[in-house]
Amino acid sequence: MNNYVIIIIWLVLLIIPVIAVFKRYWIPFSIYLVGLEIFIYDTVKVSDGWDDLAMFATLTVVVIPIYIVGSIVWTISYMSRRKTLKSNK
Repeated sequence: MNNYVIIIIWLVLLIIPVIAVFKRYWIPFSIYLVGLEIFIYDTVKVSDGWDDLAMFATLTVVVIPIYIVGSIVWTISYMSRRKTLKSNK
């Protein structure tokens, strides 16, 4: 992969969990953290010359679905918080 694409992927993978921490959504943060740890492990391990392909495969097959699940959990928890705030007024 191109170096610019790798930098953008890393920025997105790091910024989303940081936003979850600042918004105090802990369950989505932990889900994002699992995906990030898998991606870091795949990036660090030795793949015998297939590093780009291994990183791309792990990203598309494992990390992106984990981030999608984290986003769904974040949306559900946001809606439940919003519902709780409206019922308390």
